[in-house]
Amino acid sequence: MGKTDMDPQLRNLLLAADRPFHHPTEEVYDGDPGTLDEARLRGRNAVDEIGTALGKRLVLADEIQDAFFWGIAFEPSADEEDCSPDLGLKFSRCGDLVATWTPTGKSPLPKDQLEQVQGILQKFGFQWVDGDVLRNERYDGVYDYFKSWHWNAPATWWDRFFEYD
Repeated sequence: MGKTDMDPQLRNLLLAADRPFHHPTEEVYDGDPGTLDEARLRGRNAVDEIGTALGKRLVLADEIQDAFFWGIAFEPSADEEDCSPDLGLKFSRCGDLVATWTPTGKSPLPKDQLEQVQGILQKFGFQWVDGDVLRNERYDGVYDYFKSWHWNAPATWWDRFFEYD
């Protein structure tokens, strides 16, 4: 992992959302506690519409604590022995960013379905970002907390917006 050729538009989007306003244990969203409830409502509406569009039953856990994201929507696995979701969406606490996610790291959606999801997220004021790109880009933003990251590897942009503290 290191510096790659991140798309300049994506980099600008991340930098615009990279404000060191809080610690993840605080119940805030973009620096304002009052907007978290509004984001959760938009998130619920987006997840409902995405589930309908894709013909999937999605569940939104929207009170995530000690994390740099406030919610995760997922499709429960049909296999009761396998608790990993077939589809997951993580909602960042900053910048209305959303990324698709699976524990296996495999791409959860074909291109046409991903485009549907992106359009619905945009309709509700969210911006989809490619989690694979963020996982492979070392964090070099303004938040000092990540410059002394306490995990065993350097922080990534994924850590900044979509990981637990």
